[in-house]
Amino acid sequence: MTDPIPHLMRPDPKDDDAAPVEQVNGHPKGVLSPFHLAVLTNEGVSEEIARKFCVTHTAKGHHGVAVRWYDADGTRTPYLYVPKPRPENSPKGLWNLGNEGKTTHPGWFRRPQGTKLLLVEGTIQSLAAASWAPQDWGVVGLQGCRALHKGVDLSWAYGLDVMIAFDADRDRNPDVRQALEGAVARLRAAGARTVSAWNIPETEGAKTGLDDFLKALAPEARTEAVLGLEKSQTVILRDPVKDISDSCVNGFRPC
Repeated sequence: MTDPIPHLMRPDPKDDDAAPVEQVNGHPKGVLSPFHLAVLTNEGVSEEIARKFCVTHTAKGHHGVAVRWYDADGTRTPYLYVPKPRPENSPKGLWNLGNEGKTTHPGWFRRPQGTKLLLVEGTIQSLAAASWAPQDWGVVGLQGCRALHKGVDLSWAYGLDVMIAFDADRDRNPDVRQALEGAVARLRAAGARTVSAWNIPETEGAKTGLDDFLKALAPEARTEAVLGLEKSQTVILRDPVKDISDSCVNGFRPC
């Protein structure tokens, strides 16, 4: 899968080096502003991942961070994240920029080099996961906990060890719990080898996601913390009989 900068996030291709760079709220189009970089790093995202996947952007009158969001087939449908403080009546974000009719779908941040794949709820949480998860893990984001609906192609899950990182309130929130059950059922049907749910520590009186957990730690401690969550996870589905070769894993299709 290629990872070009989406066209809507770039200066007009007719522009040349001598032409003025188009400005978006005072910043060159296609560039992540220092303010938005600070917003992301304060949310537990590494500078490397922030610069790789995000640019300052304005869409439909809303100003924020456009996050590269790619379907498994390479279709690009960026998400505009509008950080706080938001103007009155401003949404938290806008999905599927340039392709508004497309249904919700997983977003690929990294392909797995082995069999481990981390499935994360939410955009900023996905960026945080891509920042600190081991480099050989795949990282896939979800547009909400119910994004693995019947219309989503999950053939890429075949033979993989899928780890699901939903918010810490999954045991208390029936919507999140039902969404997790549905995700497990669909991943099972797609041929995932194992499916596990991470047990993210919950902060009293606050909704805790993976990004909240990680940003409370020093950057140098975050990858070790991710590995700790893997060790404490609850395995929901295990099929030790199913196994496939590395070539099939990297091809994302059954042998």
